Amino acid sequence: LLISGLIAYVMIARFLAAQEAVTHTREVQTTLAQVRTVTSNAALARNRYLESADPRGAQDFQVALGRVRPVVDNLRQLTADNPVQQVNCNRLEKAVNERLALMMQSVQLKQAGELDVTKQATISRQIVAAFGDMDSVLEKMNAEEQRLLEMRIDRAAKLFRFTVIVLCAAFALALILLMFHYRLLNAELRARQAAEHAAAEKGHLLDMANDAVFVRR
Repeated sequence: LLISGLIAYVMIARFLAAQEAVTHTREVQTTLAQVRTVTSNAALARNRYLESADPRGAQDFQVALGRVRPVVDNLRQLTADNPVQQVNCNRLEKAVNERLALMMQSVQLKQAGELDVTKQATISRQIVAAFGDMDSVLEKMNAEEQRLLEMRIDRAAKLFRFTVIVLCAAFALALILLMFHYRLLNAELRARQAAEHAAAEKGHLLDMANDAVFVRR
């Protein structure tokens, strides 16, 4: 029972660790989606400012821009244990930085009053190209995390099944030991009753013998 308990403890600990790994992978996937969201929000803020030329639009763009870096940094921290994803993070940061720099350049031209449509169109094409590079890296990273997620879910499921088997085996062993102990106690009780009965019979025979001797006298 002690060995079964130790095995169950180890398996439960491993199962919990596997569940944490699954949760971690899902968190990485959520952060990947956030990278796409915050960069898209920055692009939308830039487009709105270019169309309206409202100074508040430039402020909104700066706010949206400031939300990108923390998300990218968080993604790097979350994937710090995965060398493959760290390489992808390097590529992602390069693509994101390029895209943000182009958007900032476009906004600064607008703020300076330069109405060069050709230059803005060129920057827009470069932004689209940078977005394609960024999206490609995000898809690659998400595919890697999906592979890890499926592997970790499968491992967690196997650990769960094995833990259930160990616990069921321990329970069955406890029942067997209980039944064996009950039979031993029953046998001991019957033996004691038999001994007491034999002692009583012996005492009765001795009493009868003493009575016979007394009568003879």
